[in-house]
Amino acid sequence: MNQLKNYLVWLLLLTKRYFKKPLFVLTILSIPFFSLALKNMSGEDERMMQVVLFEDQKGANPIADEAIASLCKRKSNAIQFYEVSSREMMEREVQNGNAFCGYYFPADFKTHLTNYVKHQYKGLPHGHSIVECCFLEDRAFVKLANEIIFSEIYNDFILIAEKHFMETSNFVKDFSESDWEELLGYRNQYDNLSIDFFKFYYADGTENTLVGKDSSSSYLTLPVRGLVYVLILLAAMTGAILLFRDIESGVFGSIPLRQRSVLSYLYLLIPTGISGIVGFFGILISGTTDSIAMEIYNTILYVLMVVGFIALIQKLFRNLNQFVAILPLFIVVNMILCPVFINVQSAFPPNRYIKWILPVNYGMRGNHSLLARMIMLGVGLIGILIFLLPNLRRKETTIKQ
Repeated sequence: MNQLKNYLVWLLLLTKRYFKKPLFVLTILSIPFFSLALKNMSGEDERMMQVVLFEDQKGANPIADEAIASLCKRKSNAIQFYEVSSREMMEREVQNGNAFCGYYFPADFKTHLTNYVKHQYKGLPHGHSIVECCFLEDRAFVKLANEIIFSEIYNDFILIAEKHFMETSNFVKDFSESDWEELLGYRNQYDNLSIDFFKFYYADGTENTLVGKDSSSSYLTLPVRGLVYVLILLAAMTGAILLFRDIESGVFGSIPLRQRSVLSYLYLLIPTGISGIVGFFGILISGTTDSIAMEIYNTILYVLMVVGFIALIQKLFRNLNQFVAILPLFIVVNMILCPVFINVQSAFPPNRYIKWILPVNYGMRGNHSLLARMIMLGVGLIGILIFLLPNLRRKETTIKQ
């Protein structure tokens, strides 16, 4: 009972000491700060790419009406379509930089589409073209916008092309309107099948059950998770620094040998656990999680793994100066090679192997990889054993004596 009381006293005293350390406090405060900053940067008022649309004779072009309505309803912060009431306004939006590019849909859109399919280019509004695009600078993004817009027109476009082929083909004689309706019915059977054409999976082979459910999430919030795990790692390393200092200063001299291992483990667990709790809420703030239960589970495993990992490093580097020397390099390597902000694997192929010894890599994979979670648990248990084995050996020696 007295021993448990001592552990609780140490827990309170160590927690108080950590909150007096500027590096630890700064690390803890950085987690919600960066989460909120990236969240605000990706808000609805800061959409990534804007595209303006204008339709001539709105209401008289069913195909263009439906395409523009569908584009404007797209829920995504990566690309945003919106409609204006005049061609001059569309051009002004592009000139002012409010939109990356603008698209003009002419009157009699279906007629032009039919003539285009029949290669009857005379009378088309823009030579051999139908839709006009206005932009200040030719960027790869414009080609992406072209594909998105054409995808909205494609269904009507291909129906016109099909009908034209059946009417003019030498392989089909006396193709009537009823034949067309029957053919269209067969086509619609496949259009209405509720089958997912694409199945997504992660590069490690596990299925995608988390990413991509929220189409309003911006890619600017994606680094939040990696950044949080880096800051948790930094907090754990501050605990190791304090542990080194107290060992070298003789603080442990007055503590019984059997209690030193537990106290050493608390030195690492307290800052890592506190930063893990703050990090969990930071990830929730950013909106990059779809399963709170899995997020809690992954955070606990990551905290245990980081403590075990730092315990291994602490046993390897028994000198404070050596440990402090590798700290900034180790943090930077985790940010670059895991990766948090950029992917350097194509430029540095050995990274595919190096990242498997870095803690942040497992934290980022843990939500969707059973293997990563098992490794985190294994390293966490190794860390516990590092601190418990000396106690077990001492107990065996005492029993023999």
